[in-house]
Amino acid sequence: MSLISVISTLVCMVICMRCATTFLLHNAALFTALALFALTWGLVLTYYTSATPAPEWLSAFGAFLTVYSAAIVVRSVKGTNAKVSAVEWCSLWLLGLVITGLSVPFLHIPPERTSVLVATCLYAIGDIAIAWAIYRIARRWVFYSIVPLFLLYFGFEIQYAYRYWTLGAHQAMTPTMPLAFGVCKILVTIGYVTPVVVSGLSSSDSELRWWQLILVFAGFPRETVKHASE
Repeated sequence: MSLISVISTLVCMVICMRCATTFLLHNAALFTALALFALTWGLVLTYYTSATPAPEWLSAFGAFLTVYSAAIVVRSVKGTNAKVSAVEWCSLWLLGLVITGLSVPFLHIPPERTSVLVATCLYAIGDIAIAWAIYRIARRWVFYSIVPLFLLYFGFEIQYAYRYWTLGAHQAMTPTMPLAFGVCKILVTIGYVTPVVVSGLSSSDSELRWWQLILVFAGFPRETVKHASE
């Protein structure tokens, strides 16, 4: 697998972990949401770095976690008593289909193809769930500026799934796809994580400007960053 794919996925995971541990330790719900999103990228990273061909259900499990990461963000707005959404129970049924496809021999679709198909459906649901979460917690211009990124990202997922089905696993990626996919992956992660962090900032962190928050994210002490603007 391309080194670019590994590095971009690792960057996405680190962004989620760093934002969760730096800005959201006081907010258990949003911390958990970003932790699940980090685990999503962790599963994808395992898929890329496995010494042997990794099973396709890893990506399906990662997509499943994306759905529930977004669900937690929405619940942080609606409250814990909010009803279970359609995307949540639908993704759970699709997860069951992955498990069934891997364990029941009389299904005519090969398990690997079943996993790719279901993973693509789960990624579509995950993209919708994340877009809905951003819609609930961010300003409208933020939402409308991020939607094209998710559409582009899902387009890459569709292309990968189609090539996997028609050409096989070894030709699922085009030569230019890892770079384009990797850049889009990082932008989508930033587009999701940033509104989540902003919506969950503590009272002291909310007083910081955007460039100060970036410095804190980079590891600079908060007090040093605060005094820098004085």
